[in-house]
Amino acid sequence: MDTYSIISNATIYITVLISIFIAFFLYKLTSYFIDFRKHWIFKIILILGYSIITQMIIWLSDPVNILFTLLGYFILLIVCSKSRLIPIISVIMILYPIIVGINFLFINNPLYRELVSSIEYTAILSIVKIVSTIIKAFLWFLIHFFLKNRLVNIKQYLTNRIWIFIDVVCMSSFLSILIAIILPPTNLIPMGKDNIILGNLPYGTYLIILSAIIANIGVILLLNPLIENVKMKLENQSNHIKEEYYDLLENQQVQIRKIRHDINNHFQMIESYLEVEDIDGAKDYFTQLKLGFGTLSGKQFCKNPALNSILNLRHAKLEENGVDVHFNIDIDNHFGIEPMDLCTIFSNSLDNAIEASLKIPDLSNRKVILKARCENEYFSYLLTNNKVNTITKKHGLFISDKDNSKSHGYGVENIKEIVDKYSGELNISYTDTDFSLFLYIRLC
Repeated sequence: MDTYSIISNATIYITVLISIFIAFFLYKLTSYFIDFRKHWIFKIILILGYSIITQMIIWLSDPVNILFTLLGYFILLIVCSKSRLIPIISVIMILYPIIVGINFLFINNPLYRELVSSIEYTAILSIVKIVSTIIKAFLWFLIHFFLKNRLVNIKQYLTNRIWIFIDVVCMSSFLSILIAIILPPTNLIPMGKDNIILGNLPYGTYLIILSAIIANIGVILLLNPLIENVKMKLENQSNHIKEEYYDLLENQQVQIRKIRHDINNHFQMIESYLEVEDIDGAKDYFTQLKLGFGTLSGKQFCKNPALNSILNLRHAKLEENGVDVHFNIDIDNHFGIEPMDLCTIFSNSLDNAIEASLKIPDLSNRKVILKARCENEYFSYLLTNNKVNTITKKHGLFISDKDNSKSHGYGVENIKEIVDKYSGELNISYTDTDFSLFLYIRLC
């Protein structure tokens, strides 16, 4: 084997090893945004795929490699990710310009082109390739190092609205890189009616690509204030649910004090019925007393106290307003779904059902049926209720018919965001007389 072959092979081995480190950093960076399939084979595919993509040679005015890289990146994430299509596209919009931009800047420079065109500088070219790969690995390490603290646990707060915002903001960087490389700026000299092209202006392309890389890193940094708003919204929902729970506890304490105060009177009433041998009267009074205790203790719909209080409050309100209500709930094994998310689903959907039921003038037509269960690694939820009100949608969103509609109508949207968060499915159907909300989420 000649010296040229030895140097070339050694260069390939070293750059492949370094590219694996680059792929690891890129894999970790992507995992902050979307979920990957857990089987080890998908991790290997991701690392190998990222190794190839981050070493793809991107030449000026060459549409083949840059579009092939885009297609390969898309297929790689589709195969290895279990997230929805919108987050996958958004991740490509963020990271693809950075990947392609870095690849381009390290290849399209005068030194590299001069070395590639001459066989005499084989050893120097190998050194340049290795050093360039090391620098790229260091750049990806820095990007991951400075962004990881901002991105850890960010995934659970990324709603469809934020993903769409990312797509809109990154669209300019995405398109500018494609256009700048495929159709680079040229040096034109006007000659009468025609223009003479003297050549490309690579430095104009460099400026566009650097701007795109910096802009997309800025988008990642910009996610923090957006996520803080989402967190604040979730905290408000959490505080509202806790407030309901504590109100229920306080109400129970008041009822307990009342019963303690009147317990002797109740015993005396039962005793008076028994003294005159009015067994039926004693039974009726005891039944009423037992119902009072039952209302006090509430029903045990599930083991989570906050969610159980939500269900008890809604169930009691439905019964108080003459609604034929049926709850069938088996959700104690809700592994993988946060209790607060379950509370949001139940509270928002039941509040809408209560609101719709109260608008029905005929009490015999008021009906709400709720079925929820965790079985075979799936959480399923079905709520149906009768209605008479007209449902209005605008731009795909449900519009509340309350007086201040701008402050309402977000219940279904909150549920949809939670379903999207867990990559579940939501189906809403309705007619003139009934409304149905069905969703299911895979628990693992």
